[in-house]
Amino acid sequence: HLTLFIENGRLLDYPGRPLKTGMAEIAKIHKGDFRLTANQNVIIAGVQESEKAKIEALARDHGLIDDEISEQRKNSMACVSFPTCPLAMAEAERFLPQFVTKVEGIMHRH
Repeated sequence: HLTLFIENGRLLDYPGRPLKTGMAEIAKIHKGDFRLTANQNVIIAGVQESEKAKIEALARDHGLIDDEISEQRKNSMACVSFPTCPLAMAEAERFLPQFVTKVEGIMHRH
């Protein structure tokens, strides 16, 4: 299997990182399962030995695998908050990536 980090659980196409397109391309060749994790990631399960290299290459080509992502970022998670949650009091999902970048900078210095 292959577990993919999906920041804030949003599988979208971003400039230079076509995540949604990448998952669609993987789905065309993968015969196993796609599983969502409790921490908003995706597991590509039941990968056949003959599919492994192709699936990993597609994931890397579409930005689904990035070896530069810190463990701090991989383990961060925010609720959806605005605009979809009536209980939201802040822009948690939109702010978290910026906040994690600041925390990573502090951790790197110390």
